[in-house]
Amino acid sequence: MAVERGVRLELDSSFGAVEGVHADVRLRFDDDRLDVTLCDIPVSRVASDDGYEEYSAVVSMQAVVPDAQQRFKSILASLDSLTGNQVEGVSALYHVMNVDKPDGLSAVAIVSTRLDMQGFRTYLRALSDSQEGAVDLRLVDMHDPEGHSIAYGHGNESDGSDRVNDEDVQHDAAVLIPWLDMDTQARLGNDPVSYLLAFAPNSAQVGMLSEEWILGDTL
Repeated sequence: MAVERGVRLELDSSFGAVEGVHADVRLRFDDDRLDVTLCDIPVSRVASDDGYEEYSAVVSMQAVVPDAQQRFKSILASLDSLTGNQVEGVSALYHVMNVDKPDGLSAVAIVSTRLDMQGFRTYLRALSDSQEGAVDLRLVDMHDPEGHSIAYGHGNESDGSDRVNDEDVQHDAAVLIPWLDMDTQARLGNDPVSYLLAFAPNSAQVGMLSEEWILGDTL
């Protein structure tokens, strides 16, 4: 027999460093299973036999603001501090030369998470809002526990769109180069990232700035 209770919380910096966020929390007890939903995000799924499901997310960060590096670090800390999340890898920091706007920085992170795609995108949107739009956060791809891609083409979190243009991802060297830097076998959809990069028109405008930017100040 299932029993459900609902409460409302105000989150502080101990939850992913996103302050002042109100969330509805629903607790559902069903025999040996406990489901916890935070702001419609399934935070944990505890079962006696199956344990946790883990997804792998590829997250792109781009910004043209002077403190972009510090903002990237703050986002990574938030991603890693959320219960069930772990930042598995971070690319080098790249300088991106832009034609129609100031030059910027770009990096990509691989995050393992217990959130499903909808929940993870919701959390990315909260992080983007906390940066007041200064950082373009994008869920580039996400894989389920079996390794199948479930998020290709879903997710520019900075503008709230439901879907990102596939052409933008496929031909954006500011995303592809940092990603390939971490995983030489990376694939986007059915295509190897290395293949897509060969056709990226801005590949000459993206150059490595620092491999150790996480450890200290680069700029």
